[in-house]
Amino acid sequence: MPILTNIIMRFFREETMNNSELKSLLSKLRKLTLEYRLTEKDIVSSHICTVEIAVNLTEMYLEENRSILKSERRWFDACYYLSYTFSDESEWIEIVNLYCSLSDEMHLRKFI
Repeated sequence: MPILTNIIMRFFREETMNNSELKSLLSKLRKLTLEYRLTEKDIVSSHICTVEIAVNLTEMYLEENRSILKSERRWFDACYYLSYTFSDESEWIEIVNLYCSLSDEMHLRKFI
C-alpha cells in the first residue's frame, strides 16, 4: 500500500492491538532499525532515532507501566516526516508502516 494511503487510512482504525501484538510490532521495528543501521553505516538519520525512541518509550509503557509524558508525545508524530525520508520505493518503507502503526496504537490507547 502506498505510504500516503497508509497514513490516511490510519485515521479510520478504531480497535487497539492486544499487548502481544504490540510487542510483536516493537520487535519487528527494532529488528528493521538495527538492519538499517548496519546497512546504512554512513547515514545518521534523526528519523531512525525518532523510531527507536518511540519503540523504547512504548516498551517502558508495556514492561514498567510507565506513562508517556506530555513532553515525549512528539516522538510518536513523525509519520509524515518518515514518509519523505523513505519513499514507497525504498527498501526501508516497512519501517514507516510499522512506526505509523505504533503511533496509531498509542493514540488509540489515549497515551499520546
